[in-house]
Amino acid sequence: MRVRCLTTIVWVALVAAAIIASGTALAGQEDARPIVLLLLDTSGSMEYSVNTTAVETQDSDVLLVPNCTRGEKSRWIVAQEILTGSFGGYYCTVDNRTSPSTREDYGYPVPHIVPHGVQLGDGLIDLTADRFKFGVMTFDSNPNPGTGVGGGYSFGPETPVNMGARNNMPGTPWGFIKPEPTDDPARIAARNAAVQMSILSTIPYGGTPIAPLLHDALWWFQNDEDLQPWDPETGKGDKYYDCRSRNIILVTDGRANLGEGTDGYYTSVEYTRRLKAARVKVHVVGFQLPAGVDTQVNAIAEAGDTGAAHIAT
Repeated sequence: MRVRCLTTIVWVALVAAAIIASGTALAGQEDARPIVLLLLDTSGSMEYSVNTTAVETQDSDVLLVPNCTRGEKSRWIVAQEILTGSFGGYYCTVDNRTSPSTREDYGYPVPHIVPHGVQLGDGLIDLTADRFKFGVMTFDSNPNPGTGVGGGYSFGPETPVNMGARNNMPGTPWGFIKPEPTDDPARIAARNAAVQMSILSTIPYGGTPIAPLLHDALWWFQNDEDLQPWDPETGKGDKYYDCRSRNIILVTDGRANLGEGTDGYYTSVEYTRRLKAARVKVHVVGFQLPAGVDTQVNAIAEAGDTGAAHIAT
């Protein structure tokens, strides 16, 4: 299986070029800005060092997180830099999740690594802010149904075992932000800025329900009224439905451990095939991964009609 090991800047350039090319081929006009839905792995292992291949710890989780005295970065920090810009003068601090006691991730055993520095404008969202309509989904790794904290803020159709994405209801932390439905440049810029702020505020913890996340993304593409063919009688839908480029960028460290062909869900690859049938391309960025996991993310990318996964270094 092929994977592409790339620096952050090269990865951003290649993915942006691929999305622009697909949008140009479909639309032939600038008005139909591509939709780019970011699906972010916010599991606890995203706090591990970008230099380790571990996805499930055999030792203490603390041994796998970055060493801030050496200026190391977590996978999540690299993901933030890819999407929202590099941290100039980077350094980090450790948050042990011990206060306040009311925080959602209180007591989670993997420390949260907090980045510091002056953020540069070289992330994917920065460089394409006037070209792409970004949205973002993060993990609901709680298998319980329910739209509140007890159910992990579940999104999408109600199921007995409900995981995947967090919803966009008021008060949901790190919740779903849908791409701006119009093509108004000012409104797109404001929505893209909100996506950036959400990514920077998100704190990873919990399991890895990749298949349920793709399931929820598919449901959204198929059911959101702003994404359906334009209806002149109601004034609803997308005037550029037939030609607008629709994309997902899945950022993950790989090993799915919730809902992967279980609990009423199909596999990640199957949902990716269904997304492709719905005219949604799935791009994948991963990290240094052990044997077996790199082939999994690559299989998702190939099923998503984007060739191979991009491995950030």
